[in-house]
Amino acid sequence: MSVNADPSVKDCFNRPMAESDLLWLEQESSVTEMRELIERYAREGLPVMNGSLRYSNFNEGPDHVFTLNPYRQWEYASLLQRLPELGDRIRFLDVGGAGAALAYVLAERGHQGVAVDLNAELVATCADVGGKRKLRLEAKACDAAKDLSVAGEGFDLVTLVSVLEHIPEQEWPMVFANCARVMRRGGWLYLTFDYGDYHTEKPFGTSVKDITPVLAAVKAAGLQCKGNDPGRLPTEWLGLKSAPGHGEFGRQIYLHIGRVPSLAKRLKRQVKRVVAPLLQPPTRFAKHNFFRMLLEKA
Repeated sequence: MSVNADPSVKDCFNRPMAESDLLWLEQESSVTEMRELIERYAREGLPVMNGSLRYSNFNEGPDHVFTLNPYRQWEYASLLQRLPELGDRIRFLDVGGAGAALAYVLAERGHQGVAVDLNAELVATCADVGGKRKLRLEAKACDAAKDLSVAGEGFDLVTLVSVLEHIPEQEWPMVFANCARVMRRGGWLYLTFDYGDYHTEKPFGTSVKDITPVLAAVKAAGLQCKGNDPGRLPTEWLGLKSAPGHGEFGRQIYLHIGRVPSLAKRLKRQVKRVVAPLLQPPTRFAKHNFFRMLLEKA
């Protein structure tokens, strides 16, 4: 039985993304909530970024290819669906995601949090947006591999969304230990990462090929998987190392021309539509998928 035909896939949280998740996202209300937030922030002149202003809600259209593509939707919505289990009001720490949508969504829901990042520009932008929106959201610069105490302690939730692939493997044990140190007992660590065979020397990271060292590092930090053990997933599931729908999403990126296209850009897009089947470059999402894990501090 294929993964997508397996009825248990929707009930198995700790796993790679599957094709059936794209159908789930079409009906998930939190996706609409996030889209509306990103659009509202753009109208108010408030950036939501994916690492820089170049990849922000200021430079994308309604497809949200930078800030809320299908893979980001899955990473964020998977957590938001489970969040009520933690309580009505929580304290959260978002590690490595300053300026991105997740911390804003959580804070707009009334939760109190801190976003930390190595990038001073992202930290400053996050603090500015939080202040203008009057959110209970702080932003601080720190290195998760060294110390997270500047963020505080006793957090109900710590998030590491698509951050692990940017951190050298030898630093993973310290990162997870630092996260566990600032969590309350029974608190959650929500973890997602690029999963597959993609490799690059560039700053946006090499995907995690094998989850074994990840599981070893989280166990050493005193964290345990909430729900299924991903180390015992069927081989077919662990073999899902290409992002579902990567061909269609690759076309969206190839055809993307931004929020307010000029006439020249519109004409260029029409040409691209015609020649896309021949000239569309390969997308890195064909070489890696996304993996999610929900962990609890014992």
